[in-house]
Order: sequence, then C-alpha cells, then structure tokens
Amino acid sequence: MRKGQIFVVSAPSGAGKTSLVNKVIERLDDIKTSTSYTTRQPRPSEVPDESYYFTTKDIFEEKIKHGDFAEYAEVYGEWYGTDWQQLVNLRANGFDVILEIDCQGARIIKEKIPEAHLIFVLPPSLDALRERLKKRNENDQDSLDARLSQASNEIQQCIQFNYIVFNDQFDEACNDFIAIIKSHRLKLDALEEEQRIKLEKMIHM
Repeated sequence: MRKGQIFVVSAPSGAGKTSLVNKVIERLDDIKTSTSYTTRQPRPSEVPDESYYFTTKDIFEEKIKHGDFAEYAEVYGEWYGTDWQQLVNLRANGFDVILEIDCQGARIIKEKIPEAHLIFVLPPSLDALRERLKKRNENDQDSLDARLSQASNEIQQCIQFNYIVFNDQFDEACNDFIAIIKSHRLKLDALEEEQRIKLEKMIHM
C-alpha cells in the first residue's frame, strides 16, 4: 500500500477554500481531510467533530505539552492545531490528506514534512472577499476590517506556496485543485499497487 501524500491548503478567510476542499473530497477517492482542533466556538454551519474538534484552551494547552500537534497556531485570538496521530494513521492507510491551515501552520508542516505540497487559494479580488465576509453575517465592522487586513498580509505570503488556485469560477478552481492532486498521484513513486504491477509486467515483457 502506498503512503498517502499531504496537501496543505491555505487561504484568507472567505476565499472559499473549505467549499473547494469539500467538493474535491466528493469527487476523488482515497483522500480525506484532517480534522483540526480549535478553541473557538462553532459557527452555525459547522458540525462538531466533523468541521473541527472544538475544545477548551486548558485541554488544548495539555495537548501541546504532550506533543500531540503536528502544528498549532493562534489565529484571531483562538488556537488551532493539527493532530499528529490522525495524520500518521490516514497516510499509513493509503489516504492522501488535505490540511486546511493558515500560512504559519503551512510553513511548519513543510519544515517537518518536506514532501508536503502547499496550495494557496486566492479570491477574485479583495472587494469580492469583503462581500463574501459580509454575507456570512458573523462579523462586526471591526472584525471585518481585521480579517481584511489579515487577508492582505496572507496574500503576500502566497509566493511561498507551490501552487496557486484562483477561486474566481468555482468549477474551474475545483478542476485546478484536482489536477494538482492527480499530477502527484501519477509520479512514479506514488503509483498505486495495481499500477505498479502493470508497469512491472510491461517492463519485463
């Protein structure tokens, strides 16, 4: 069984990365998301233990002390972390893994797992991003301004990523995302066992 690959996806809040990831998971086999831990409260659309593992800051700090996280970071005053064991188990079972994390977390994962592939999702424009955040109806004006400022800073960091996906037309962005994953699955050292057997038979004919 091949070892699963890691695709790290970052984007400014409101760029649509979660919708893209969900559609990619729906369209591809043998790929899963890693469910992160967070100390923030769930949004109305989120399902506990599916969207995130929602926990307290005390429990989160204990997990840090025990080395349970592959990466963790504070974002907008709340903590987020990627569980090491979940990541190891998914890859060992042959699943590719998508991590939805911020730019800081993406850099940490790349340092610890150099073969990880970093993908940055961009909105059509900052004006479009502002409208998307307004439609969420979850942020007051100060929070909205803070998120837009943070978005501008994050976009500056996209040049550190391996791939850029422009989420202007959703279906096209989804196809681009899938193309990135499929291209890595077709590398010689990432072939499925069945593909390897076919290749070996052809080589030794």
